[in-house]
Amino acid sequence: MSAPKEFWELGTCLAKLKSDDLNQQQVAALHLKAHADREARIRTTQEFNLYMEEICKNIHDFCGSHNRNERMGGILLIRNLIDVVYADHDLHLQKLGRYLQKIIDYKTDVKDHIPELAAQTLGHLVQANPTSADIFDRQIRLAFEWLGSGTRNEYHIYMAMLIIRELAKAAPTLFQEHVHSFVKTVWIGITDAKHEIRETSKLALRQVFQLIGKKKAANSYFRLFNMARKEIQTKNSSNIHGAILVIGELLAQDEPSHIMGYYEDICRIFFKHKDARPPLLREAIIKLMPRLAHFNPERFSREYLDMCVRHIIQEHKMQSVPPEITYTALGGVAMAVRERIMSNIPAIISVLDEGLTRSRRQNAPSIATNALRCIAMLAEAIGPLLGAFASDLVDKMIKNGLTSDSGETLVRSLTALVNHVKDRRLLNDIQKRLLAAIFQILLPTSALPAAITGATAAASGNSVSSGGNFVLPSSETGIMGDVVKILRNAASSTSQDAKKADDPGVIRLALHTIGTFNFNNIRLLWFVYQCLIPYLDHPVAT
Repeated sequence: MSAPKEFWELGTCLAKLKSDDLNQQQVAALHLKAHADREARIRTTQEFNLYMEEICKNIHDFCGSHNRNERMGGILLIRNLIDVVYADHDLHLQKLGRYLQKIIDYKTDVKDHIPELAAQTLGHLVQANPTSADIFDRQIRLAFEWLGSGTRNEYHIYMAMLIIRELAKAAPTLFQEHVHSFVKTVWIGITDAKHEIRETSKLALRQVFQLIGKKKAANSYFRLFNMARKEIQTKNSSNIHGAILVIGELLAQDEPSHIMGYYEDICRIFFKHKDARPPLLREAIIKLMPRLAHFNPERFSREYLDMCVRHIIQEHKMQSVPPEITYTALGGVAMAVRERIMSNIPAIISVLDEGLTRSRRQNAPSIATNALRCIAMLAEAIGPLLGAFASDLVDKMIKNGLTSDSGETLVRSLTALVNHVKDRRLLNDIQKRLLAAIFQILLPTSALPAAITGATAAASGNSVSSGGNFVLPSSETGIMGDVVKILRNAASSTSQDAKKADDPGVIRLALHTIGTFNFNNIRLLWFVYQCLIPYLDHPVAT
């Protein structure tokens, strides 16, 4: 290491890795990897080994530090340097594994992102290391020791579940022999008092489920379901929540025949606890309703559908469960049972109507976003059967136009309505409203009066003389005439949102939409001239 420039680059990257800005740390780690790759190409083996020793000293210090930012920097360094290949690569990976162990052993809060990042880095290390069996054996043994210690150490349980999830993903063949042991011990995490640990244990179980062969599946599912029933009987809310999570994973498996016989019991469990006091339990049950419906749509529709929809709507109106959960559940149940949902559609539409109105009144774009997603799911679920309700919905959907918060979701939802409802009048209604919304964004408010004059000429079939003449066919006059009316109302309104038109994201969305949405039956030359040409040299168009 003799060149001052290399010293300077290395020192700069290492300093930035101590920053409290995660983005800056990530960029610094990437730069250091690029620097190391370059050095590996131009230096001799001996010189590069010295270079890596210098970096490893810093990683050692970072990983052993009590400073969170330095430990985060250490993980990011390890994560990136795993892929730097050179003569002593195997020895290098073993060394990185020892440094990573310091992070894994360092007890921190389960809400911290460091443990999860450390586990993901461990999985990457196992995949990259030709001698990964040693690292795998050491880590899987540690994970099961932590789970079987007999003492409740929340960090050890949490970290063990993270390690198991990542090792099952990174080395499925090596993990196969541990599947049975995990199925027995997963309950230690699934019934933990902290919901973060329960959720992490659920994700570990989901990953391990992918490794269970068809022959072993029946026994594993039977064992897990019986344990779930036993935990539910304890009356402990954490245990019940964990058991519900496990049942949800069982419902999601590709071999439904293995638990088909438990379906009635599962339904009874879900509906018995749907009004439970703990919010997490209520949310978990509503989240899993679509999965329950999908598992056996015909039976669910016959025996539970009406009760399910009423319950979700009630929870939504009481605001005891976040709207993103209730809207997603309503859409998911509809996707599962399809046209069987029709008797419940008026009630669902009423909830969507209320949500779109409330989002505008309370300036709560997240409510609108989730309501729009639900509408798209309904369109896919029942197609043309939604047509009778769609026109009234469209008016409220486009009321706020294209916004940075929910604009993309709005366009996707409108696209779903067009593609699945397949109604010509609905298509025309959506086209005119969407064109007007796009026009208001791409044309400054001050230019609207002149633009309306041009649009009126176009709508009436007269030639438009603004750098080029063309006549709009009379068959399109109706849609263009309606667009003109909408633009006139916008021009006379004092509520025009100027900030929206200055938002690069909204402008980009408007440009993208006019090029991708179904405007096939409308000639857009006048719109291209008025709206698009001024943006040819605009930064958002590049």
